[in-house]
Amino acid sequence: MTAFNEQHIQSLSVQRRSLQRDLIEVESALEELGTSDEVYKIVGTLMIRSDSSALVAELEEKRSLLKQRIHTLEEQESRLQRSSARDD
Repeated sequence: MTAFNEQHIQSLSVQRRSLQRDLIEVESALEELGTSDEVYKIVGTLMIRSDSSALVAELEEKRSLLKQRIHTLEEQESRLQRSSARDD
């Protein structure tokens, strides 16, 4: 395995873990929205009252995108690891 491949795999892994943390936060927020009557959204430095259903839709879209990006990174990691194993 070349040093470049190792660094690239490491970079993909760091990105994937970061996205997984974001996904956990989104899923936690969605869970909390189910138990809250009043919903607020942070925009910049402001906290603004928001429509619960709109916020749920926004978070569900973000969750979907995060899952897609995580899947793509996992596939890239896997391809690089297989490629590196063949090169050895």
